[in-house]
Amino acid sequence: MTDGDIVHSRLRRLYQKPYGWLCEGTATSDECARVALEKLKQDIKAKGDLPVALFQAMAASVAQVISNPEEAREGDFAKLSMEFDANC
Repeated sequence: MTDGDIVHSRLRRLYQKPYGWLCEGTATSDECARVALEKLKQDIKAKGDLPVALFQAMAASVAQVISNPEEAREGDFAKLSMEFDANC
């Protein structure tokens, strides 16, 4: 990238163009969002139903924690975050 940003090694080539535009400011936020959504759609089609199933499981986990906000603790959200990182 011309501005010296380091592209994360885990960032797939598919997403490097919108990421570069965003970092360099060469496109509007709307243009970046449009291209990123197109790339995400391509990615999901290529991977099949796995991302959808993963997102549904993540949503169920979050819903379970926030279903009782009086009992939800900061540690619960940290635990969820770690679980999501491990599964992605």
